[in-house]
Amino acid sequence: MITFLKTNKLALTGVVIIAILLVVALIGPLLLPYPQDIQQEVHLEQKLLAPSGDHF
Repeated sequence: MITFLKTNKLALTGVVIIAILLVVALIGPLLLPYPQDIQQEVHLEQKLLAPSGDHF
């Protein structure tokens, strides 16, 4: 596998890009956590109700 990546530069580039995306996906939430004050509460008792005029 290592010798294949050394000889095939396009495959090496693909592996590097995938590794960078994986690191960003794992570290991203630690650097910029989702703010707690923006999260909306889920009201399960109201989730499956029919449409109503409350929002007009």
